[in-house]
Amino acid sequence: MYYPEGRWENPGIFQKTSELLFYPWNMGQLFYYDFACAALLLAPPLLGYRPSRDVKRYALLLGSLAIWYALPHIGFQTAYIYQRFGLFVPVFWYLVWQPQEAAGRRYDMKQVAVTAFVCAVAALMFKVYSNNVLFDSSETVKDFDEVVATMPSEKRILGLGEPFMWGDGKLTSFAEYLHFAQWYQVKKRGWADYSFASAHAMPVRLKLKKMYPGYGYNRLVDEKNLTEILDCSIYSYLLVRTQKTPGELQRLLDRNPRCNSVRLNKQAGQWLLFENPAVQ
Repeated sequence: MYYPEGRWENPGIFQKTSELLFYPWNMGQLFYYDFACAALLLAPPLLGYRPSRDVKRYALLLGSLAIWYALPHIGFQTAYIYQRFGLFVPVFWYLVWQPQEAAGRRYDMKQVAVTAFVCAVAALMFKVYSNNVLFDSSETVKDFDEVVATMPSEKRILGLGEPFMWGDGKLTSFAEYLHFAQWYQVKKRGWADYSFASAHAMPVRLKLKKMYPGYGYNRLVDEKNLTEILDCSIYSYLLVRTQKTPGELQRLLDRNPRCNSVRLNKQAGQWLLFENPAVQ
């Protein structure tokens, strides 16, 4: 999505507070992340730790919370601004607590942290393994490989897609196919323009409009982009994942004077490959 200058959205305090349960760990809310985060936040008092009397220990936590509540969700032509600072909140939260001297057996926070870390790494490795298994058996991935296998090397292509088709709901990540066009670069040593670099501006993203015509818009399969914004004159191929039929896309591209030479070259499942004979 492209965010124009002047757009500003800042959620309320209640929403931001509830989001502290998952944004330090994940971009979306999952109930088991909420439980895990709540358990980690409650671990210090449950393990016999007490808040420190040293006010300097609170400075970083208060500073990170001030940033969290002050910054917007959308602003400066980008999104997910305050959420990026959520990672610091649980870290600085632990700095507030210190062990108290007490008789009897007491679990050490270091032991708990090491145990939690080992469990987290094990869970992550299982997720990675599971992803590999699911990707290997995915018909969408097989269709993509079939399309890329027919493409010549060292061409400049543009990947386009529909937001609700960036994932298929069967894998364990969100938007698994968001950057699949980049695999053409890996396999065929070409240049695939589909990237977050061509999306809305961010400090870590390339913003050269001369390299990405239609900057901020050209990655979406919609009527306005295909008929008015998209410039096909620099691309040898358009690699598209869409639910639209080839005929529907062709009619939209034909209405664009800079894309009316593009023709369907290959279809495999929901992946469509359009070739531009004028750029070969």
